[in-house]
Amino acid sequence: DTLASRNNLALAYQAAGRTAEAIALHRHTLATREEVLGPDHPGTAATRE
Repeated sequence: DTLASRNNLALAYQAAGRTAEAIALHRHTLATREEVLGPDHPGTAATRE
């Protein structure tokens, strides 16, 4: 799914030292997951970690 792919890409950015891009993508993904899945969904929680 698109949100999982975005989360994985953000993790890859983080691992590659592309911190600013990782943070921006994590924030965008979290906001979208909260909107689409709700704040208590396991996928939303995974993005917060």
